Amino acid sequence: MLKRGTEKGKGNGLIRVLLTAIIVIAILLIVSLVAYNLALDYYIGLMNIQDDSDDDYSLYEEIIEDVTAPEISVPDSSAEESDIGGGSQSGVQESNGIGDAEESASGEVSPGGSSGGGSGAISADDKDASGADSDPDIINRADEDIDYIFIDYTDYAGDYDLDAVTNILLIGADLHESGYGRADTIMLLSINTENRTIVLTSFMRDTYVGISGYRNNRINASYAFGGPKLLIKTIYNNFKLDIDYYAVVDIDAFSDVVNVIGGVDVQVSQEICDALNKRFECELYVRDENGNVHLTAGTAIGFVQQRCYSNGDFTRTLNQRLFMSACVNKLKTMSIFDINTALNVLLPQITTNMSTSMIKALVNKAAVYMNYSVESARIPCDGSWNYATIRGMSVITVDFRKNINYLYETIYK
Repeated sequence: MLKRGTEKGKGNGLIRVLLTAIIVIAILLIVSLVAYNLALDYYIGLMNIQDDSDDDYSLYEEIIEDVTAPEISVPDSSAEESDIGGGSQSGVQESNGIGDAEESASGEVSPGGSSGGGSGAISADDKDASGADSDPDIINRADEDIDYIFIDYTDYAGDYDLDAVTNILLIGADLHESGYGRADTIMLLSINTENRTIVLTSFMRDTYVGISGYRNNRINASYAFGGPKLLIKTIYNNFKLDIDYYAVVDIDAFSDVVNVIGGVDVQVSQEICDALNKRFECELYVRDENGNVHLTAGTAIGFVQQRCYSNGDFTRTLNQRLFMSACVNKLKTMSIFDINTALNVLLPQITTNMSTSMIKALVNKAAVYMNYSVESARIPCDGSWNYATIRGMSVITVDFRKNINYLYETIYK
């Protein structure tokens, strides 16, 4: 009898131990969850979140109200015609050799004049060094194509599942300038949950587009005129692409983040290294035996900003995508402490219209997204663009239909 009672007592004791363990684990999970949410709330609190709940950038009906706006005349100014785009300006000599670009009066570097990748209708020779405009027929065709895309072009969506993709526009801007400043980086981050892909698409800032309320201009002029909202409308009007959210990052954040994470390694060609070293009269961009360049806080900003190459902004936008990929890869190898330090530096320099709940949803799925394949794209796509000079601006005119089809095939495939 005593033995049975002892065995029963042992059984009850075991049950109590198991119940206690379950309760302790549950408490730890709750505490961890609370701590996680508190930490997440802290990080989100560092960001500048804009309340745009009453705005809908992607509604065609809203945008079409301003469809005649590109015909509105605005006063000539260096801000509209020259400084915003950062390309060649009237009176600025362009060259075809890598690294031979000269600085404009605003201190920016003009890219080389090669038109590699275009359809050939406008060659480097058509980009008059005196800043003279291209043939009127070329300009008229470009403007007429924009008018058609703005108003009449609707055959583009196809059978794609648009709901499977979240589009976030990443904008690198000089926030120290008055107003909105210049958008040096315009990059679309597209998360496709159906095909488990992430696509980074660069928009060339000299792309000639229609802008609601202003004359046709470079795409990055829309950011200077009306900030992220007008830039999103501009992308929709010209490329028929719905963008859900935006995140604007101070251009200084590039070097700040690199400094915090201890630099990043980027695979770079010798041609690019030579161009950058010549531009800065230094030997800081040096490849190792694997073809990688270690970018520090001082050299990263030059790597993502300069256009001193034979194909100018085409190489620069590639460098920006390479830089972002390198930062993501570096973050994967960092400790929680180092990531915390990096976030404290980066997040206060981000302005976004994403809600707190949206940011939390993205963070909670980050581990899943890390396993998605990452692809790179560029607008304009190959074989769809030409150089031209319009109102003294060196711009890139594009075949909008080809680029719209390319975007949908790449992002929504």
